[in-house]
Amino acid sequence: MTNGSLSRDCYLLLNGNVLSLVGDIFYLIVINIWVSRVCDTPDVLSYIIAAGSFSLFLFNPIGGYFAD
Repeated sequence: MTNGSLSRDCYLLLNGNVLSLVGDIFYLIVINIWVSRVCDTPDVLSYIIAAGSFSLFLFNPIGGYFAD
């Protein structure tokens, strides 16, 4: 592997991760706006946020175990 292709690969990997992160943030913002408009109570929005946080808390260690 040449030095030029390594830098191109790193560039593509970095841009892919940045684009994925932007999409994740955009999804969180849009889902919160949508839930707050559809449901008039803030309780439902807090349940959605709690469910997302709980799933990250539960599945990130499991995914990290299998990734390593």
